[in-house]
Amino acid sequence: MDKLNQYTKIIEQFLQDHSQVSFAYGDIQTELVIDPVRNHFILFRIGWEEESRVYHPAIHLQVKDNQVHIQNNTTEIEIVDELERLGIPKKDIITGYIYQPEFA
Repeated sequence: MDKLNQYTKIIEQFLQDHSQVSFAYGDIQTELVIDPVRNHFILFRIGWEEESRVYHPAIHLQVKDNQVHIQNNTTEIEIVDELERLGIPKKDIITGYIYQPEFA
């Protein structure tokens, strides 16, 4: 299996597992949005907390150039560690929200 298909399957399962989280406050659901053409994977938090609207991209991953780019992570999940544990080599995981001059 090529890297794109392998990484896509791992990411989908990873995000599916994390989309099952329920919240103790508010009326908040988790939605998983997958763009298979451009290889984007976004986990949204959507709903209401009291009178405030919640619309929040919690995790955004992208597979490009045979690497997994973590574009956004506003959770406490250690995504690099979890993806590595699931089979993606650390050298193929790029934290896009942290400045890395070698990738700029």
